[in-house]
Amino acid sequence: MLLHDCLVQNSTKTAKGYKGRSHYKLLNSILDQIDTTTDTLCVYQRKPTTTDQMIYDMWMQYQDNIN
Repeated sequence: MLLHDCLVQNSTKTAKGYKGRSHYKLLNSILDQIDTTTDTLCVYQRKPTTTDQMIYDMWMQYQDNIN
């Protein structure tokens, strides 16, 4: 999965526009960040223990909170 405008784990950059995107950290519970192409494009892979139901449940829980 590719996610644009994410915060790269362990990045030394802290851009003003990314301060409000801390909710992306929730993805770390179901996905592993495996690569980055830039400081704002992250490549994720589903964790071996992550089920389709977990992804769906997270989507349903947070879909109304994403601006």
